[in-house]
Amino acid sequence: MQVSDDAADGTEHLNLALTGSSHTYNAKWNVPIKVESAGIKIIPSKPLKLACDGGKIEFDVANTHSSTFTSVSIEPRADGITFTPTEYFIGTMEPDELFTIEFDCEVTGNSTDGADLHLYSEYRNGNNRQEVILNNRVIEIEPVVQEGNSSAVMIGAALLLVVVVGAGVYHRKRRRN
Repeated sequence: MQVSDDAADGTEHLNLALTGSSHTYNAKWNVPIKVESAGIKIIPSKPLKLACDGGKIEFDVANTHSSTFTSVSIEPRADGITFTPTEYFIGTMEPDELFTIEFDCEVTGNSTDGADLHLYSEYRNGNNRQEVILNNRVIEIEPVVQEGNSSAVMIGAALLLVVVVGAGVYHRKRRRN
């Protein structure tokens, strides 16, 4: 039996009728079919910010469905970012169970603003294999801060000090005269 992806949550009843022959009985059953769209939910545990060379991102993964999921795995994808591990395997998740997962990230692209993050979830709900794209978000990438030329700053400060001391000495000598 297949149910449409946009089917409303709730219980529907399938009327199943078997018509027998002269040697068998007829049977009618009202079979309840439960439709529940709840599944895996992923929540960022920390702000989605990376330094220009990389960092870590962390998520809480929750099973919001009323039944157990098996073979749960999460795979992050973003252009210009390499994730380690490439896919995080959780395994079995009971209803309302929560796992915290972490990925090391290396920024390999030239993006200075951010990168679109797509999280792919794969799991089994009984015999049904599910593949879902979750939480399309943006990872902020902090720009490179150019370090100033510290030697030029030090030379400028030293020259300013020499000028101030020289002006003080000159002013003091003039007052004595």
